[in-house]
Amino acid sequence: MKRIALILSSAVLVVVVALALWQNHDRGQAVEQASRLMQEVTQAALSDWDPTPVLANAAVPTPEPMQEAPMVIVFNSLQRLGELRQMGEVQMEVDIPPIWQTSRAATAGFITHAEFEYGNAEIRITMERKSGRWYFTSFRVLTSLLAA
Repeated sequence: MKRIALILSSAVLVVVVALALWQNHDRGQAVEQASRLMQEVTQAALSDWDPTPVLANAAVPTPEPMQEAPMVIVFNSLQRLGELRQMGEVQMEVDIPPIWQTSRAATAGFITHAEFEYGNAEIRITMERKSGRWYFTSFRVLTSLLAA
């Protein structure tokens, strides 16, 4: 009887450790994917002042501020900032629920600063992960140049 209990408890322990390792690995990959997508899309969109890369990776249904017409208007206004010179360090916050919480999507938030030819801006981005893929849920470029 003791032997069976020991075998069962060992098996449960192995399963728990395996799940924890798998989740940690999955989390690491998810964070890397989100960060890479954010960097690539942001660099492309702000270098050309073209919202197409953002829109191509937008969540469905697309939140209203992320739809094509409003994004084109905003990006056309932001062109006054001029060429992108450099992007600063990225602050990232990622929330990936445990594997047993399947009803909750993983989310990521990014804040970075960018230096442009005629001013600076703060870029705030939120993303959501569905079916193993990251999608943009918001993409905001905040600058005092547009405040007036």
